Amino acid sequence: MLRPDGEPAATLEAKRPGESLVAHRMQMLNYANILGMAYAGRTDGNHWELYKVFEPGRLEDRRILDVSIAEAPAHLGALKLLLLWRPNLASGQPVTANTPMVENDKLAPAPFGVEQISAPAPSKWAEVSGYNPPSGTPSPTAIRFWDGSERSLTAWRDILINVVEKLYGQGRLAAKDVPLWRASQRHRLHTEPVHPTGKRF
Repeated sequence: MLRPDGEPAATLEAKRPGESLVAHRMQMLNYANILGMAYAGRTDGNHWELYKVFEPGRLEDRRILDVSIAEAPAHLGALKLLLLWRPNLASGQPVTANTPMVENDKLAPAPFGVEQISAPAPSKWAEVSGYNPPSGTPSPTAIRFWDGSERSLTAWRDILINVVEKLYGQGRLAAKDVPLWRASQRHRLHTEPVHPTGKRF
């Protein structure tokens, strides 16, 4: 994949179907680093991974694409793979489409990339990160996660609860990251049903 100046922006290593993508990941990143490529990835045709080469930090934190075509719902897989779309990747600040979204009766803009594919009917899904409804708006009726799974919602607090459960279940949020405090006498988030005073509920 090339940048606008004609220089390579990314390298993508193709493996045999079913072959592990875990082996030699650091070797792949080091090779891309030597060549001055900003992104390096691997695929076996089904599973696709892409990493930021020059980003400091743990390998997991540098991964910007991780999708399995066979396991992800078709629409979600297509949106995620738009990260590899040349204008997106060559921009140097590729936009990902893996933000949790909530559904309500108000129409929201379609997720990134949909407009480039076709002109579908307006989506009722809105990204959580940019969702700022007016006061008094009823709570969303569902939440959709980055892996395409959905859960029903009955109250605003269910958004936080479901996102935390999802992150905790996938190991992206650890017990050491909580409690998060709401006030001196209350937690906003905790892994145990216990108040800061020690009283259980």
